[in-house]
Amino acid sequence: AIRPEAIRLTALPTASAAPLGGIVAKVAYLGTHMEYVVESPIGQLFVVDQNVANPLPVGRDVAIDFAAHGVVIVP
Repeated sequence: AIRPEAIRLTALPTASAAPLGGIVAKVAYLGTHMEYVVESPIGQLFVVDQNVANPLPVGRDVAIDFAAHGVVIVP
């Protein structure tokens, strides 16, 4: 299980340039944070990002990384 806040996105020239890449499918600005839906090889990911100053546009290739907290293996 991955908390939406534990997913980190970094803009890339192409999604294939990252070990785990994806494409931004949906974006929503909610004042204090951005919400993204990212299409990836492991499925659709819901991401919450506090960086509202530099939003990622729909269609942007991104690298997907995970924070040290908020990621748990559920048997």
